[in-house]
Amino acid sequence: MKTSAVFLIVWHPDFETTGEYSVDGIWFRNYPLPYWLEYVRTLGRKDCPVIVVQARCDRPEQEVRRLPADDAALTFPSLKPCWYSAKSKRGHGALEDALRDAIHYLRERDGIVTIGIGRAQVIRQLETWRNEDQARPPEERLHRTLSQEEFHNLCERTGAVRSPESLLSYLHNLGVVFYQAHLFGNRIILDQSWALEAVYAVFDRQKAYPLILSQRGRFTQSLLAMTAWRDYSDQEQRLFLSLMESCGIAFVHRDAEPNMELPTEYLAPDLLPTREAVADQLAGRWQGDDECRRLEYDYPFLHPGLMRALLCDIGSRSKEAGVYWKYGLWLYEQSTACRALLEQQMLDERRGRIVLKVQGHRYQELVRWLRDQIEQRNRLFGYPELKPTVDDFGQDLRPEHVAARQGMEPQSSKLPDGLSVDHGSRSGDARTDQGPFFDKPPASSFPIREPQVFISYAWGDTTPDGQQRTKLVDELCTALGGQGITVRRDRDDMRPGDLISEFMDRLADGDFILLVISDKYLRSEYCMYELFRIYRNCADKPERFLKKVIPIILPDSNIDRMPDRLQRAIHWINQEKELKPLVESNLDAVGKEFFGKFKIIGEFARNTSNMLEHLVDKLQPRDFDRQAQEGLKEIVEQITRSR
Repeated sequence: MKTSAVFLIVWHPDFETTGEYSVDGIWFRNYPLPYWLEYVRTLGRKDCPVIVVQARCDRPEQEVRRLPADDAALTFPSLKPCWYSAKSKRGHGALEDALRDAIHYLRERDGIVTIGIGRAQVIRQLETWRNEDQARPPEERLHRTLSQEEFHNLCERTGAVRSPESLLSYLHNLGVVFYQAHLFGNRIILDQSWALEAVYAVFDRQKAYPLILSQRGRFTQSLLAMTAWRDYSDQEQRLFLSLMESCGIAFVHRDAEPNMELPTEYLAPDLLPTREAVADQLAGRWQGDDECRRLEYDYPFLHPGLMRALLCDIGSRSKEAGVYWKYGLWLYEQSTACRALLEQQMLDERRGRIVLKVQGHRYQELVRWLRDQIEQRNRLFGYPELKPTVDDFGQDLRPEHVAARQGMEPQSSKLPDGLSVDHGSRSGDARTDQGPFFDKPPASSFPIREPQVFISYAWGDTTPDGQQRTKLVDELCTALGGQGITVRRDRDDMRPGDLISEFMDRLADGDFILLVISDKYLRSEYCMYELFRIYRNCADKPERFLKKVIPIILPDSNIDRMPDRLQRAIHWINQEKELKPLVESNLDAVGKEFFGKFKIIGEFARNTSNMLEHLVDKLQPRDFDRQAQEGLKEIVEQITRSR
C-alpha cells in the first residue's frame, strides 16, 4: 500500500453502526467509513488520491451528500465522493471520470515511468500466458507458477534483461507476479487470483472455517485437503500453505513428528479463542502479584493485522511452548526463566495499544528481541518513528548494559526486514542465532502447591461394572484425600485432553497420574486421546512415564496377551479408515463435536500399539481383585511414599 496508487473506498450508511454481528454462530464486524479513511492514511501513501463511493444509490434521494466523517478524517490531497448503483449502473460515468482524474493526478505528480524494452517484452509475455490460462479449464492451465529456470530462460530470450533478479523484484512490487525468496520452493506465482482464491476458501464459513474455529484456530493440511482444497494437488496445497505463512495468515504451531505420525499443525491467529477461554492455561503461568516491567506503544489507528503479524512472527518461533489467544500470547524463555505477556488493547474502534509485560530478572535480551519484533512491524504498518509511551526498561536494553548484566559480548539484535524465520522451539532444536529460546516452563517454576494425583478413567458408565469402577475410584479419591493429596478427575473438565495436558506441564515431584484401564476406556475416543497426550509428553523421557504413571489394569481390558493388544490398535486404525471417506464425502452433515472426535482418533490411532506396550511394561501388581478388596492400599502407599 506504500506504492503510488488510487485508493477506492466503498461504503453504505446501513453498515456504519452495525458493529459486531453473528452469522451461524460466527462473529463478524463492520467498520464505519472513518475507520477506512484512517486505514488508508496510516497504511497507504499519504499523497495518493482517494475515491469514496456510496454503493446502492439506485435513486437520487438515497445519496448521502455529507460524508459521515469529521474534517480531519477527510483531509487528503485529492478526495472525490461518488454515488453508484451496481444494479442499474447509475453513476457509472461519474465514477469513470473520477478514476481518470485520479490517474491524471498521479501522472502529473510522478510523471510516466519508462522501462527497458527487454523488461516490457517479459511483462507482455507473462500477461499473455496468464490471459491464455484464464481461457482454459482450470485443470488444463499451464502457467499458474514459474520456476526460476523458466523465468531466467524467458529473460534470456529477450536478450535485453541484464538482471533477472532485479526484474523479478520489480515485477513483484508492480503486482505482475508474487515472489518471496526461499518460499514456495522458490517458485514465482503468476496466477495470483488462483492462489488467493484458495486461501480465501479456507475462511469460507461453509467449509473449513467452522471446523478450524472449533479446534481453537488449529488446522492441518489434511483438514484443508478434505474441505476447502479438495480440487488441488498436494504440491499446490503446500504452496498455498507457504503463501499463508508468508502473508501472516497462519504459522506452524507444531512441527511434524514422524515417529508419532503427526503432521505439521498450523495456527490461524484470526480464529484463536478469547483470553477468557485460555484463562486455565494462563493460571500459574502468569503471576499477577509478581513484579512486572512494561513496554507500551499507543497507536492513533491500530490495525488488527499488526498484532496478527506479531503472533505469526513470534509464534513461528515459540510454537507449542506458547499460549495464544485473540489477540495476545504468553511466552517462557528457557535460558533466563523469564515470562512475557504481549497483547493488544483497543481503546475504541481505531485507537489502541500494544502492551508487553515481562516477569523475571535477566530479561534484557528477551525484551530487546521482542521490542525489535514490534518495531519492525510498526515500520510496516505506518509507524516508523513510534516511541513507547511506557518504558520500564530504559537504558537496561542498550547492548553494553545487557553485556554488563549478563556477562556476555554485546550482540546485534537487528533482524532482516520482512517475516521472521521459523527457528523452532522444541527442546532438542539447535540454537542457530542469538534470539530467545522458548519452551514450556519446568514444574518448579509454578507456584508451590500440595501434591496432586490425576485420575483418568471411563466415567459415566451405568452398567454394574461401570458403577463398581466408579465406586472404586471414589474410594481411591477418599483414601488419597485423607493423606492430604488433591485428586483431579478428567470428568470435572469438559475439554478432552486439555486438563491432562496442563497437568503434565506442571508435573511436580509428588504428583502422579493414575490410569484406570478398562474395556470401556480402551473404546473411548476421549480416554484414548488422554492416554495419547500422556504418552506424547513422556515419549522422549520414558523414565518419566515409568516413574509418574500408575496403570490400574482391570480384568475386562484384555490386554495381557500381545494378540489382544494388537486387536485394540487394529480397531482404532480401522475406525479412522472407515470414518475418513465418510467425513470427506459428507462434510455438510459433520458437526463440530463429531469432527473433534474424528481428529483426535487420527492423532492417537497409529500410536495405540506403542501406548499399550508402555502400559504393560510398567511393573505394577496385576492381581486386581485382591487390591480392590484391600482398598487399593498398595497404590495409596506407593503414592504417599514418594511425597
